Amino acid sequence: MEMNELFANEPLMKNRGVGATLKAAYGVFLAHLKGIFRCVWKPALVFAVLLALYSVFVWSNVESGDVSLFTLCLQQALFVVMILADVLVAATVLKMVNGLSVGRNAWRVVAATLSSMIISAVLVALTVAAVSMASDSTVKLLAVCGILGIIFLVVLVPLHYAYAKYCVDGSVKLHQVFGRLYLTGWRYWGYWFAVILSLFIISAVLTFVLFLPVLILAVAIALSAEGVAMGDPSGLPGGVFSVLTFAVYAIASFAAVFLFVYTVLTAGYACGTVDAREQERTEGEYINSRLPLDSDV
Repeated sequence: MEMNELFANEPLMKNRGVGATLKAAYGVFLAHLKGIFRCVWKPALVFAVLLALYSVFVWSNVESGDVSLFTLCLQQALFVVMILADVLVAATVLKMVNGLSVGRNAWRVVAATLSSMIISAVLVALTVAAVSMASDSTVKLLAVCGILGIIFLVVLVPLHYAYAKYCVDGSVKLHQVFGRLYLTGWRYWGYWFAVILSLFIISAVLTFVLFLPVLILAVAIALSAEGVAMGDPSGLPGGVFSVLTFAVYAIASFAAVFLFVYTVLTAGYACGTVDAREQERTEGEYINSRLPLDSDV
């Protein structure tokens, strides 16, 4: 599905409120669901199968408690391939929004991920240093954690906008994330925070529903592994349970990809709202600059 076709009836660049942003993304998602499915189903299926296989490996190792070197190497290799498939899914979804090729989007996803991991490592290091200095007092430790949480929340919301803009707008360069786009994110901090919070609540509820069978299986496997460790026989039906685990993980993961599509569409419309407001602000400043001052009249 091409970008122009996806946003033909509901343009990205328009000043919307939070509710209208979520509604616009949902409307486009429903209207073009067949086209989105045709575009995404192949990489989504590959990712779902790989994640399901990896999950079967992991839970089999947990249940048996005995992992050979070959099995461990195979599991790690499968994990790497799964990550690559995840990048492919993200690149395919972004292609529908920013119009770039899957290959270019894949590199952009990798660049955004690596840079965000560096930022996360720095924040973790700062947190560990601050916590270690305040570890002598529980009250001081709680105060430091609370202050750091507020600071990180305030600072990271504009950065979230900058990364979202980098992903959905193919003309944006990575260095702009830490400059102009970050400053723009500060101007619309409240709007972007409300979008993030709303989208988080929606995603959390839907993810819980999708992965509830996965959670039930995980609890069953954990309890069985605990019993095996105490000398009891496994209460799980071997091969049948592995097939069930594979099916549940594959179905949940495949469905989660389409939740990710809605998230990307929402980010696109939210960025379009910011762009529209920036344009209105710039035009307003230009008009004001052309108005005569009282002393000139």
